[in-house]
Amino acid sequence: MQLVTNPLYMIHQYQYESTAKVTDIQQIEFGGYNVYSIHVDETIFHPQGGGQRSDKGRINDMEVDFVQKEVLDPTNPNLIQINHIVKEKPDFEIGSMVILRVDEEWRFQQMSLHSAGHILAALAEEIEPNLKAVQGHHFPGEAKVTFIGSPIDEDKLKLMLEERLDEVIRNSMPLTIVDESGVRKLDVGGLTKEACGGTHLTNANQISSIKIRNIKSKKQKTQIGYEIITTLNQKG
Repeated sequence: MQLVTNPLYMIHQYQYESTAKVTDIQQIEFGGYNVYSIHVDETIFHPQGGGQRSDKGRINDMEVDFVQKEVLDPTNPNLIQINHIVKEKPDFEIGSMVILRVDEEWRFQQMSLHSAGHILAALAEEIEPNLKAVQGHHFPGEAKVTFIGSPIDEDKLKLMLEERLDEVIRNSMPLTIVDESGVRKLDVGGLTKEACGGTHLTNANQISSIKIRNIKSKKQKTQIGYEIITTLNQKG
């Protein structure tokens, strides 16, 4: 059964608890295991995708191990179904009202890593105009942004990039979700606007620091790895 889910996480990015109506429960095979997929009418859980890890949390007292998104109509990416994966058979039924609770600390870390990747990409393109960001991977411990092009001097880029990253954090650069002709974009302090379906901070100052882990260039392709320290200011 295909049921459309209202993705509240795209609007209420700092909301960590909500109620929802169960629209379907299915037993499925996932990762080689028999598990259950719970569908609700609307959700605050962000699914894995776009370079961002899946949210964690609970539906009532059941631990949600993974969240995935299915696009129901290739011609309309807004028609989606969100699958909340749990290990045990739910003790509630279709039609029940349930409480959704997202793990706040985990969400804030994923949101911070994703926003940091967009900030890094915008500033790297500003410093090195021959670099063009094409992909972001924002998983903890392995976060990186991939660019087409190579920097003239990797050491100089690292130094200048970290200086600019410190500057935009110190100056509280705003991060704003905007809608342009029906396309959801992240406006990075007026520097760039990139289409994105992830969760994001509202200001760069919610990250204490963004440090460059490494810069690797080969055959006109550059990857910049990074790490963050957050302020744990989770209220937006």
